[in-house]
Amino acid sequence: MALESLGDFLLEEIVRNTAPAEAEDGDFRNEDGLLCCGVCGQQKECRTEIMGRIFTVPCLCKCGEDAYAKKEQDLKEEQRRIRISNMRVSGISDESLRDVRFEDSDGNENIQKCRAFVEHWDEIKVQNTGLLMSGPVGTGKTYAAACIANALIDRGVPVMMTSFPVILGISKFEMNDIVRQAMEYDLIIVDDLGVERDTEFSAETVYQFIDARYRTGKPLIVTTNLSLKDMRSQESIRYKRIYDRVLEMCVPMVFSGDSRRVEKRKEKANVLREIVFGKTEED
Repeated sequence: MALESLGDFLLEEIVRNTAPAEAEDGDFRNEDGLLCCGVCGQQKECRTEIMGRIFTVPCLCKCGEDAYAKKEQDLKEEQRRIRISNMRVSGISDESLRDVRFEDSDGNENIQKCRAFVEHWDEIKVQNTGLLMSGPVGTGKTYAAACIANALIDRGVPVMMTSFPVILGISKFEMNDIVRQAMEYDLIIVDDLGVERDTEFSAETVYQFIDARYRTGKPLIVTTNLSLKDMRSQESIRYKRIYDRVLEMCVPMVFSGDSRRVEKRKEKANVLREIVFGKTEED
């Protein structure tokens, strides 16, 4: 095809694929015959020269630029929402904890400390400082840890929240891959230290996981039903090195008070009593 013919062909393609500006209510044409926006008054058409010929082509007025910018922002927000959702699903193994938020908590002292942890995350990450949440069953440790996990994920921070029983349920063949993947997260939260079976394999697996995290130089949060006294006075060598490493990495946060699980069971029981018997336990 000759260059002149090729140029004519490309020109025809440009004309064919250039949609005219869309006129809306209130739009008008200026003295040059170009379509203008009825809201902002700016041109929605302009003239340009292509290969020696003048063409009228669409252009963006201020309203059009604003609409385009909003569309781009909405697209970015939707992409962010999908990314955050995927991070939450892949990072928090217990589905029931994915909707836990600070806003739904009672705002007690420990919850306020956990909020501060999130607010100062950038500093904490640099300092490589984690938390050791210790206390009796049902005092809100897992809930508080999940609040941290979800708040950081909402900010786009990769967080993994799992438990030692889950880790110990992984086969020996999968362990290296799981440890490698887990160490890539900015924060790891591991629930229920101390509930694992008292075996050499369990102790060694837990230690390997914690030590691998230690060597990454990234923060760790651990929850446990053990008291700090029990951890510090541990005589078993295989567990002592676990607890010493955790205490080296994490600042203790003690949870106390009545079990929230017991209180919730009482509340549910009272609701049922009122429905069935017309009175609560206190009546």
